[in-house]
Amino acid sequence: MSLSVPSCSLTPSERVYHEICGSYYESGTPPTLREIAERLDRHPATVGFHCENLRSQGLLNDGGGAKHRSLVPRGPEARFARFTGEVLTLLELGHPVTEIADSFGVLPSLIYSVRRLFDRATDELPG
Repeated sequence: MSLSVPSCSLTPSERVYHEICGSYYESGTPPTLREIAERLDRHPATVGFHCENLRSQGLLNDGGGAKHRSLVPRGPEARFARFTGEVLTLLELGHPVTEIADSFGVLPSLIYSVRRLFDRATDELPG
């Protein structure tokens, strides 16, 4: 599932950034450059070029070791992706909504909204 906006309205670097955030949202862990290249059907060097551009703009950090470097998005989309990934993981593990809300210091309605957003997005997937 990719939550990216249509590619026609994005520059190549923006498309890479949104794919990184979408991947982070889905899995709860930062993707690698190779994973993003596969998702976009692009050569890793091409994606790497755009990642360098994103780093220079302050929208991307590196995580992990030099060999298997993960791409850690920054900015509001990244914070949302990180939050929703963690919430969805906790829900999947069976934690009660009120417990999750308390741990993040938010209202339970926000946790329910994240779950509905994810359910709606997965229902719209083709196939």
